[in-house]
Amino acid sequence: GGSSSKEITLAHHQVRTLTAELQKAQTISSQHKGKAEKAEVYEKQVATLSQQLTFEKSNLEIMTAELRRERTKLVQKQTFLQQLTKEKDEARRKLLEDAEEKQRQIEAANTALLQAAGQTLNREEHPTYGKMLFDFGFKRVYAAKAVTVMAQAQIWKKQRALREHRSA
Repeated sequence: GGSSSKEITLAHHQVRTLTAELQKAQTISSQHKGKAEKAEVYEKQVATLSQQLTFEKSNLEIMTAELRRERTKLVQKQTFLQQLTKEKDEARRKLLEDAEEKQRQIEAANTALLQAAGQTLNREEHPTYGKMLFDFGFKRVYAAKAVTVMAQAQIWKKQRALREHRSA
């Protein structure tokens, strides 16, 4: 009897140890089962997010292509606008040059006419102001023709500086 009771005790001890290990294994298994279920959920979420990412990436590529096209159009429009501005400035410059040239020609013709008319005047007549009516010494009075005065008088063409006492 004594050896069988030792064997029984030893077997009970092994059964308890194995039972404890089995319970630990079942606990770990249930934990892993929960983790596996969570892993499946996470894999589904990753797949969904991956699809969304692919969709958003394609949208981004489309928008980038549209942005490039719009930038190209903007550059073309800016280039065209610069060309138009350059042409307008060139046309304006040419018109101003033509107008200045015509003004010089007219002034030269007027000067020539007035000089020719001044040669036929009497000595008592001033070439610009016409016939002298009276000489006071410090001042002379002329009977001037408006056309002659306007044609020969030098007109100040620039603006005067602003002076506070004149503007009030």
